[in-house]
Amino acid sequence: MRHKSFDKSLLENFNCPDEIFVGHKDIAGKLACRNPYTITILIENLDPGLWRKKEYSKQIKTVRKSRYAEGIFKELFDEYGDRRGNEIYGEWLTKYRPAIEKSLDIDDYIFKHELEPRYKKKVLHALKQHKDIHKQRYLVSFERYYRLPDPLDYIDWRTPYDNIFSWEKNGKKYFERGGGGSSGSRETNTKFIYGYGLINQKQPVPSYLFVYDKKNVLWFIKRFKNLCVPGIDIGSNYHPPEKEKITALKGIKQFSWDMLKEVIKKKEFL
Repeated sequence: MRHKSFDKSLLENFNCPDEIFVGHKDIAGKLACRNPYTITILIENLDPGLWRKKEYSKQIKTVRKSRYAEGIFKELFDEYGDRRGNEIYGEWLTKYRPAIEKSLDIDDYIFKHELEPRYKKKVLHALKQHKDIHKQRYLVSFERYYRLPDPLDYIDWRTPYDNIFSWEKNGKKYFERGGGGSSGSRETNTKFIYGYGLINQKQPVPSYLFVYDKKNVLWFIKRFKNLCVPGIDIGSNYHPPEKEKITALKGIKQFSWDMLKEVIKKKEFL
């Protein structure tokens, strides 16, 4: 971890939230007196040459169906389509779940009593030129390490940024996380930016900017005295009245990715 005038405790000793916030006004009302601050981590793509090196990513091995089993399931959806195929499979689950022994796998039961009788002959004919069609297969993938202190050490890699919203309660530090990887993350991101925006209008909400680079190194870039967040995905999946949005965003500094390209490239401090 690289830093300059950076207190590492900013990223340490976090706890998962123990309360639910119904909206940005609720956030502003509850967290104004709880030392709120934000951390933004801009995430570079991992260097392509490092993906298979164990220092940078971990190998994940998952079970994949045999060619034969995969072919059997494929026939169901080829015949009926995805929607109807799922409906039929759901009907089988409803039919057999109460009847079979708890020790049996219901999917295996459906495979043997519904799918195989329908498609076995066709699939065996289609795969007769292949060897080991019943052999279990494995899918190998690589998951990049996100080297932050637990519990911040997991990220949805579909997002190019990680927004961490921090506050304190009863001597403990809590956080929520926003990003662009899923609809839920985008909703949390917007809701907390609006809530912290309202707080920032009455008292400064400090923000800390980092870059997680292409070699999994975390760089501290700058501390902002007032709320400063990436100007991306704000407004996604959370829609208060337009007037409330405008009010909440007053005074928030939003930075664009283009503005930081050279900073990220050269690892210079803003």
